[in-house]
Amino acid sequence: GCLTICSRFLQRDERKLLHIALTDTGHGIVEQHLSEIYKPFFTTKTRGTGLGIPLCKKIMEAHGGAIHIKSTLGEGTTVELTVPLEQ
Repeated sequence: GCLTICSRFLQRDERKLLHIALTDTGHGIVEQHLSEIYKPFFTTKTRGTGLGIPLCKKIMEAHGGAIHIKSTLGEGTTVELTVPLEQ
């Protein structure tokens, strides 16, 4: 597949943010799994722990940011990271 990385600066209220979007053209994620992927220990892999995405979410939130994942089965996945920028 193909990986595309895009970034842009945003202004929301008085906050300056960096928005990063990582999009692939891979298999995608089954729709019913999208609501589960942020839960610790949820995995569809035989060798996974299910901690990767929940840990990323905690780190982003600890820094005042956010992570959002959207996906379409058979088309790919987009991971959006929003990070506040200090003045």
